[in-house]
Amino acid sequence: MAQGTNGVRALPPARRDDHFVFDLKNGARVWLSEAVKRNEVSAKAAQEAIRNIDGAKAVDTSEDQLKLWLGPVKDSFGFVKIGQKLMSDFNRWWRVKVEFKPGPKGDLIHIKGWPNGRKILPGTRYRVDNAKVMELQIGKPGIKVAAKESARFGLILVVGIDFAQFARDHNLAHFLASLTIDVPGVALASAIGGFLGAAATGWPIIGTFALGPAAVAFWAGVLVGVALWELDRKYHINERLTAAYQRALDGIQRRLEKAEAGAEQSIGKVVFGGILEDMQRSVDHAMQRATGSPF
Repeated sequence: MAQGTNGVRALPPARRDDHFVFDLKNGARVWLSEAVKRNEVSAKAAQEAIRNIDGAKAVDTSEDQLKLWLGPVKDSFGFVKIGQKLMSDFNRWWRVKVEFKPGPKGDLIHIKGWPNGRKILPGTRYRVDNAKVMELQIGKPGIKVAAKESARFGLILVVGIDFAQFARDHNLAHFLASLTIDVPGVALASAIGGFLGAAATGWPIIGTFALGPAAVAFWAGVLVGVALWELDRKYHINERLTAAYQRALDGIQRRLEKAEAGAEQSIGKVVFGGILEDMQRSVDHAMQRATGSPF
């Protein structure tokens, strides 16, 4: 360390290779803080700019698309598997014909086509709540069960991705906004798909094909999911909700800090006041002993 002119050791010169790396949010925060000090930007505008950066960072199109399409891809594999079973059982697509008729103990399904080669459904008449019929999603009960399973899988998927985003970004506002959008969205898509698929069992043409109602339920769910995603992109619902949650969280934090400061001040008054009282009593006692009379 070099000696200064007055004999005091001088600080070493700053290293020119020292540097700091900020992410977008923190870099903007530093720049805006200096701009506020120079009266170039208002404090309110700077705070809003930081919130907008949070909202922009929260949106990851690739992850939103992952949440949108993994559910339908999983359902499509199940749909193809059911189609393969029906194809092997009925030999030809156009031979798979079904009719729904009311029975004394519940609705019945009459199956027509290739009766001699069936292995999965060897009979020609089943109740719609038969386990094999429900597995092939023929009839309302099977479609409703499939819709519930699809909703359960979709909820696990989107909540898992949202948790992964939160663990990576530590953005509570975006996490709450994503859950607010994703959970009702998955439930709505599955509910509409299941409702239309169940209704399609009574339609004149589609209802006569074994996979017709199931196909309606599948594509209805996909279209509802895509429509909700497009609405989110067009109206920036995720960003708006993220900003709203961030404002609420900031307000809660300010109130907690204010309450904490008030509590510390109250505790300080109590402790300091007690110390003063003890000191006063000690002084009074000392003066009393010294003078022989109360002070």
